[in-house]
Amino acid sequence: MDHGGPGFAEYEAVVTRVLAASSVVMRPDDVVYLTNGLDIAWVSGSVTTALGWSPADLVGEPALTLVSPNQDLSWVDANRHRLLAGRDVAQRILIRAKDGSERWFSGVAHPASGRGGIDGFVVVLHDVDVDLPDAPATWYPAVDEATGVESRATILGFLDDALDHPDEDLCVLMVEFENLRVVNESLGHQAGDLALAEFARRMRRSLTGGERIGRVSGKTFLVACLHAPSLEDLSVRATTLVGEWSDEMEISGRRIEPDIVAAVVEARPGSTALTLMRDADVALSDARRSGESIVTVFDPEMSDRAVRRFVIEDELRFALDADEFELYFQPIVRLDTREPVAAEALVRWRHPREGLLSPPSFLPIAEESRLIRQIGRRVLIRAFEALAALPAHALQIGVNVSAVELADETWLDAVTYAIDRSGIDPCCLVLELTETAVLSARRDISGDLRVLRDLGAAVFLDDFGTGYSSLSMLRDLPVSGIKLDKSFVSAIDRDDSFGDALTQGIVDLIRPMGLAGVAEGIETERQAEKLLSLGWEFGQGYLFGRPGPLSALPPVPARPHVARRR
Repeated sequence: MDHGGPGFAEYEAVVTRVLAASSVVMRPDDVVYLTNGLDIAWVSGSVTTALGWSPADLVGEPALTLVSPNQDLSWVDANRHRLLAGRDVAQRILIRAKDGSERWFSGVAHPASGRGGIDGFVVVLHDVDVDLPDAPATWYPAVDEATGVESRATILGFLDDALDHPDEDLCVLMVEFENLRVVNESLGHQAGDLALAEFARRMRRSLTGGERIGRVSGKTFLVACLHAPSLEDLSVRATTLVGEWSDEMEISGRRIEPDIVAAVVEARPGSTALTLMRDADVALSDARRSGESIVTVFDPEMSDRAVRRFVIEDELRFALDADEFELYFQPIVRLDTREPVAAEALVRWRHPREGLLSPPSFLPIAEESRLIRQIGRRVLIRAFEALAALPAHALQIGVNVSAVELADETWLDAVTYAIDRSGIDPCCLVLELTETAVLSARRDISGDLRVLRDLGAAVFLDDFGTGYSSLSMLRDLPVSGIKLDKSFVSAIDRDDSFGDALTQGIVDLIRPMGLAGVAEGIETERQAEKLLSLGWEFGQGYLFGRPGPLSALPPVPARPHVARRR
């Protein structure tokens, strides 16, 4: 689909408004489409990953193009009447991929008529990972075999029935056994099933007030509470219950302490069973992201943020196709002479409607969706292209590497490809890694780094001094230098003698090891002079220049000196 084609922005705006108003929460692999009349007017880029269709295959086609010919359509008229009445519709649908294969999806449709000239609805499809092409659309077991609690279909059916009686106050508590995967991977799935069964028994023993319990996915349970107390009271009670459920258990001769998170959601006008689940899902995601609370109460603003994340992710896919990313470079200088010796490549997104966006507005979402791998490779190639365009290639370019990139087994190949493609001396490359990225990679990256070090590239530990294993990384990884976290630099303005001692101690530590040190975030002359007096050789910050085109940097010396070899 043409990113800037007629109607795209208007259709996308309608989708965003409808989803925000409905409090629905999308997962990265969910498929979303908008109809105008009976035809598809807009579809999310995730349809390619999920079903093999490109958006261009589907726009202008009947919505039933996605539906299997084996699907019973007896519910279509009733659902259409509900949508015309302004109500959401939930339905399990057999969806057809482009290659002809079929999979079950849970679908939620939201009325969109009257918005932006649209006469149709917005549909969110979630792959329920059930492949039962020969089963009727109503087939589901009533009880979950592994745990003895109600099945997903049974508990959702109960919620839908309860929602038909708005006089009955309804709240749901979603509970997730976070470290079940660790149990499965270390002790086997049989042990995982035993842990799940014991966890379910604990829940049943604790909940004696007529609540209904169901298992809605592999490690997730849902508790339906009719005539519930206030959200605050339920949250307090849930915190107590989660504490009890987290007590150590013995499985297959091993002691396991369940890591539990939970979310509380209150039914509102227009809620469906699936939207209650999705509200709980986004509250759980918020809790994991913040790490501040075991039990989180859903707030509609969480849903707004989730919708925004979904839209940005979809737009990032188009941005990669449309080449909307630009590189800006911030100089790194010698503190004594102020001569530039290197520059850090910083990515910006030239958004077609919102203008130039800085990394905090999109990189976290790029990492969550793993699109950072493609963006990172694009940055590396563009940085070398910019360097090759200079009259001399003496400058070193620092490129940030994320945890997602480091976890990718093909990352080393991508870096060496970019080096070979550009023809640039590998000595011009500085790879900047944070401690968090190294620890999150979940694989030994030291071999990859040694290969690049032997080619001539340098490796710097970024944000140095903020983690708990920075010193061991200096010992274990083939690093060439460090970048001192800006928090140490800002402390200089507070006349913090202890902070100054730490800052000097770090440079005294790395100098005998033959490592270079760059102090980041320098904004004042006082900071620069103090760092120089403490023994720091290189600096970076607004004092020496804001990010801009590489060609705008002052002339560089004949050879760069920021990165030393170990």
